Amino acid sequence: MAPRPPKENSEERERLVNGSERKPSEFSQSRKSENLPASDLVTLVLLFSTFGAVVGAGLPMGYNNGVMNAPSDKIKEFFNESKKSRYGRYFTTDALNVYWDLTVSTYCLGAPFGCLFGSWIAKTFGRRNSLLYLNIIVVSGTLMQSCCQKLKWYEMFTTGRIINGFGNGASCVVCPMYLSEIAPKQIRGAIGLSFQISVVFGTLLASILGCQFCFGTTNGWPQLFNMLLVFALIQCVILPFCPESPRYLLIEKGNAAECERNLRRLRGSKANIVREMEEYEEENAKQKAEPRRSLLDYFIIKSLRRPLVLACAMALSQQLSGINSMAAFSASIFKSALKTQVANNDDFNNYMVVALWTTSFFVTFLAVPFVDKVGRKASHLFGLGGMSVCSLIVAFLLSNLSTQDGQDCSYGIRNIPDWANYLSVTLLFIYIIFFSLGPSSIPWLITPELFTVGTVSTAASIAGIVSWLGNFSVQMGFGLLLDLFCGWVFLLFVMFIVFFIVFLGLKLPETKGLPIAEIVALFEY
Repeated sequence: MAPRPPKENSEERERLVNGSERKPSEFSQSRKSENLPASDLVTLVLLFSTFGAVVGAGLPMGYNNGVMNAPSDKIKEFFNESKKSRYGRYFTTDALNVYWDLTVSTYCLGAPFGCLFGSWIAKTFGRRNSLLYLNIIVVSGTLMQSCCQKLKWYEMFTTGRIINGFGNGASCVVCPMYLSEIAPKQIRGAIGLSFQISVVFGTLLASILGCQFCFGTTNGWPQLFNMLLVFALIQCVILPFCPESPRYLLIEKGNAAECERNLRRLRGSKANIVREMEEYEEENAKQKAEPRRSLLDYFIIKSLRRPLVLACAMALSQQLSGINSMAAFSASIFKSALKTQVANNDDFNNYMVVALWTTSFFVTFLAVPFVDKVGRKASHLFGLGGMSVCSLIVAFLLSNLSTQDGQDCSYGIRNIPDWANYLSVTLLFIYIIFFSLGPSSIPWLITPELFTVGTVSTAASIAGIVSWLGNFSVQMGFGLLLDLFCGWVFLLFVMFIVFFIVFLGLKLPETKGLPIAEIVALFEY
């Protein structure tokens, strides 16, 4: 028998595989850096950059989702008075409801075009600079909404909301991309979740400030929208001092020196960044060997089409779960379900909305270790499963619910006891808990993980367009469907959720803790 060749040690094999001539001591140090506890990976610069990104992206997005809820009656009054002063007649009740639904939904109509713009600006100006420039759009839309009352021009309010949707649609593409590219892979999930935490906090803040004791009054509601100017100002002060995405600098711009300098700022002066730089260089070499991709390639080439379908399915599973109908119409749902309490306190339904989003905010914080421990796929499917059960029960308990005219449904379940209304409200809170544990954040987190730096901006914009169109469909159609089907409309959401549980359960891979290059390689076979 021929003698067995000497066994290579792990360091030598690593050098041979990667073509690296690093010394064993350097390899050992890089391996140790990969096994560092999460607390050692979090630096002040990383936290500062994360906050600077989300304060002008996720926070305004959540704020715009919730700001129309509490002061809806006051804004509708303005619409009517504005139309009367300029055209000599009021809206009819049906016309006002339709125009209101359209105004709420137009935010989502501007966002898909913003997603396309976000893909271009992220490639052209970089992730950090793009977030700064997008504030120009958001500020202009905000000023139109806050100044329209003085000008008595209700169409100006709707136009401003479309412009804000465009700006936020672009930022929701760029921001998750930036967060994914500046975060160490060990805590990429936690850093990515900060985007959704800021979205939920924005919705909560809008709910609080929209109450009558704050800005939810006839003359105060325009000031409610000026908070968006504060968010933009904070970001413009902070973000210029934050580093650009190192992966973008190396792979898109070919600037290795700037990449290393920014990476060292993010990881700390004592961190060993050799292995991470090598991963960037490997990805850069692989991307240079590939041809430039056209938009059509994302639908033809299997290695691009498969992750794109999954990214779009994740986005739709979030939107078609019905969550945004709750964000936009939760005050109306509480008003119909808790008629006695609302009759005794005009602001009671708004307090319930605040309680709902306070719950979501704290549970989203709890989801940070949950997602990194359990994984993206398991967290998302677990959340969807709980939401489907809650929606199914609520569909029966609120089968006689109608929010547009306040009347009971003619074909709802009769003689439902009063305690069922309290149970349905409780289930709405449980529903938001399940949503916050996974579906609220995973779609935004996972899309940048499925693509290389060169393809992620286009893929994220396509997934963003699908997400916003789903959001628009739900917000625009929920009120109309509620009038037609009353509380039974929740059964439609149940069917969507069950479909996505089955599809994603079969097709979606787990990406927790994997380098981007390894995740991308999963779709090449």
